[in-house]
Amino acid sequence: MERNNSGDIDRILEGFSPASSPRIQWKSRRRSGKKRKLVNADIVESMRRIAILEMNRKDRKIGGLNDQLAEVARCLEYLQLQLVQEKSKR
Repeated sequence: MERNNSGDIDRILEGFSPASSPRIQWKSRRRSGKKRKLVNADIVESMRRIAILEMNRKDRKIGGLNDQLAEVARCLEYLQLQLVQEKSKR
């Protein structure tokens, strides 16, 4: 004999049925206060040129610092050699 459980479930859930169906509010995915602006190709090109000039300037600055560092290293090496000679004289 087959038993129908749907009647049992309906009886159990009878006291828990909502008085009215809940309202679901879906939020729109549209962007709120700002619209995207199209950028002129000339503006992009000038920004690219400015960025390249800035990178070149920084590269030159780094090159100058590397030269200074090499010169300081040579001086340090020279002073270390002099110190060793002075110690050997004593």
